[in-house]
Parts: sequence; structure tokens; C-alpha cells
Amino acid sequence: MSEDINQDLTTDIKVIPTFSFNLGHRSELFLRLLKTLKYFSRDFVLIMKPESMESRVLDESHVSMLNFVLEKTAFETYSIEGGQFCACLDVDEVYSKLSRGLRSNKRVQIIFKPNEQEGDLCMNFEGNRLMEYTMKFQIESASPPDIPKVDFKSKLRMNASLLRDTLEDIRIVSDKVKLISSQDGLEFVASSDNDSAKSVILSGSYQTYDFTGEANCEAEYDINRIITFLDSMKPAVIDLEFGNQAPLRIHEEFRSGSYNFGYVAMYLAPMVNE
Repeated sequence: MSEDINQDLTTDIKVIPTFSFNLGHRSELFLRLLKTLKYFSRDFVLIMKPESMESRVLDESHVSMLNFVLEKTAFETYSIEGGQFCACLDVDEVYSKLSRGLRSNKRVQIIFKPNEQEGDLCMNFEGNRLMEYTMKFQIESASPPDIPKVDFKSKLRMNASLLRDTLEDIRIVSDKVKLISSQDGLEFVASSDNDSAKSVILSGSYQTYDFTGEANCEAEYDINRIITFLDSMKPAVIDLEFGNQAPLRIHEEFRSGSYNFGYVAMYLAPMVNE
């Protein structure tokens, strides 16, 4: 009889998860991710897993999506107990508190203490003085948006500054750019009522590192959304990938020496001519 009672009591015990991490020298990267998220949505869901954290956010028009993953090796400390959980956060609130605290403090530990439906997020700063911010978050049970499944016919690895300069050249004529892939390189084309512009990045040219492309692969995209992503995220080297009349992906791997500790990717739907 006593064995049954003990078994029932053990079964009824519910482990409340906790999660904490110390940003260390990744604080600037984390702030760039938050700043970029602000252009997509007011809220974002952070998925905490034993080996990594992830977020996928669609913008309000469902035209673009931001996805990032940070492996546990990206942080000075990373601890999760009680299993995976998801927290819905106000991106402006997190960004403003974190950026403010890091003005005078170089170290911050972020702790999530969830309950049934919500929880507390604590930011503990250490530096010239000790400081703490606390804010509420909601437990999120809905599944994150699916990552688009695209047959990328064209892929170009290049310096992000080269892509930005090329788009700025095109934006003088139009806010829309048509990407056209060939076996020799990638064309950027734009036109308006009276003007047109064309720029070609050849395979193997300066500031490019890898190119694969198929002929007759083309799609048109919103230049402003791409430049906004590049300006807020400030990537160094990116992979630009797209399919024929299919979404575009701009992907940056986070690296430290010889190992990869995560990535960020923006997906952008092609523009439809009406």
C-alpha cells in the first residue's frame, strides 16, 4: 500500500523548468539579433533547448521571416533544467533593457523562471555597478512557423558589403530588384518608367567566394527589406540563395575560429506582378 502511495506522489511532482545563460562577449551579437527582430514583429518566441536556443519570426504581412539559432557553445554559461520550453517576449522591452544595461556593464546573466502560463525574466548586470531588470513573459505553446522549403537554384557567397553596395546602385532606379542567375554569375536588374539599371557579379570576382547557378532562374524582391536586414544585422560574409520565382534566403554562419556556433537567416518572398 505504501509503495502505491509513494508512486502516486512521485508521479504528481511537476518539474518547473529554469533556463539561464551568460552572454559574455556575444552581447553585441545578441543585440544585433534583437534589433533585427524589431523590423519583423513586436513579439518574438525564444525556443530554449538543451543544446541551443532558436527563434523564428514572421513579419505582419507574412512576406519575410527571420530565423536564428545560437548553440550553447556561443555563451559563457548555458543551463537548462526541466526540459525545453518557449517564451514569448516583447522585443522592444528586451532590447531597451539589455542595451541600456550593457552601456555601463560588460557582463549580463539572463535567467528565465517560468510558471504555468507566464514567468519572470531577470537580467543581472555586473561591471562598474550591479544592476537588475525584471520583466514578465508568456509561455508559448504554439508551434513556430515552418521554414520555407525551397529548391535553391542559385547560390552566391560574398561579402555583405558587396551585396549592399550593389543594391544601393540599383535602388536609385527602383525599390524592386530582379535577380537573374546564369552559369557565369548573378545579374541585378531594375527598371522604372524611364530608367533602368543592371549590375552583374561574375563568378570568381573580387569579394565572392563560391557560386553555383542555373540558367533561366530569376525572381524579383523588395530591395528595402534586404538592405534593412543587412544594416541591422551587419553580417560580414553571407550566402545569397534563391529559386526560380521562389523565396530568397540570406544566410550568415556565426563562427569563432574553426567552429560554428549558430546562424541567422532571412527569408523573403518574391514580388508578384499584378
